[in-house]
Amino acid sequence: MNGQRSAIALIAAGLLTLTGTTNAGIIWTQDFSNVSNWGIISDPGGGSSITSDGSQGLFYVNAGSNLAAFGPKTDGSSALVSFVPGNKNDYYMAFTVNNLTWSTSYEFALDEFNASTNYVGTVWQVFPTASTTTFTGSTNIWLGSFTYDGGAAYILPKITVHTGDGGQTVYFGALEFSVVPEPSTIVLVAVGFASVVGFSRRHA
Repeated sequence: MNGQRSAIALIAAGLLTLTGTTNAGIIWTQDFSNVSNWGIISDPGGGSSITSDGSQGLFYVNAGSNLAAFGPKTDGSSALVSFVPGNKNDYYMAFTVNNLTWSTSYEFALDEFNASTNYVGTVWQVFPTASTTTFTGSTNIWLGSFTYDGGAAYILPKITVHTGDGGQTVYFGALEFSVVPEPSTIVLVAVGFASVVGFSRRHA
């Protein structure tokens, strides 16, 4: 009986640990109260900028019928998002867009970097899956449906803002990446729990 209780306590602790991991799996976050660690990746029309009003990031594109790409700097001022391609089903990206002006849209991509932090590729159309979007609000994107470079060890978000008229802005409130273990992991622990309890009962 004591052995059975010990087994139950051990597996229960494991389940609690997994549950905690599932709920607290944020590995990278940006609240845009400060955007000094972000920069402009590409600005073919010129004059674009990224600033903060203290609570959100203002992604401004100056040229009409044009675009500009923004992302975290890779000079060490921003941490890269650790990523394991083989575990891609465990990763999620969440973001909030507070507002955007009348003649703009945007899209998300993911830049990939190897273990030496060298750029190795870009995953396009992470959100939306085609063209661009004017979505406002908060959403969560599962990253398991995309194909990644096998040598990728890190990823970073890349936000491209598109304009119709010039002088347009997208207002980002938050962006984060998280790792959530697949439900099968918890199921395996539960199966182990049942097996241990059954084994203990047979040998009681």
